[in-house]
Amino acid sequence: MVKDLAARFVISADPMQNEKLWENMFRGSVWGLGGGPVVYGGMSAIDEALWDIKGKALNVPVYVPSAARSTPNSGPMPVNCSSVGRTNTDPKPAVKPEEYAEEALRAVSQGHTAIKWTP
Repeated sequence: MVKDLAARFVISADPMQNEKLWENMFRGSVWGLGGGPVVYGGMSAIDEALWDIKGKALNVPVYVPSAARSTPNSGPMPVNCSSVGRTNTDPKPAVKPEEYAEEALRAVSQGHTAIKWTP
């Protein structure tokens, strides 16, 4: 998958445009929107390599170019909680609105300011 995606979308492209390349892989191929572990594993490997290239070209750790996406003086980029309802002590997902509210409060109590889930 890496070979096919790279041949179609990455070779001869500007590696500094890594987010555009990811979008092209995701939206511009018959595989991207269909997903699956092989497709997304290939995309992930390419994405990681492109971030590494960008960091090395800028002579900075990889978190620096990714943090540059936030606006000036906005502080650190927030990290979201994406496993709402799937904890070690309670592995079942939230279903009822009240359960989502409980999970949101739990995430906030842990310091999260953003939550990602699909109700």
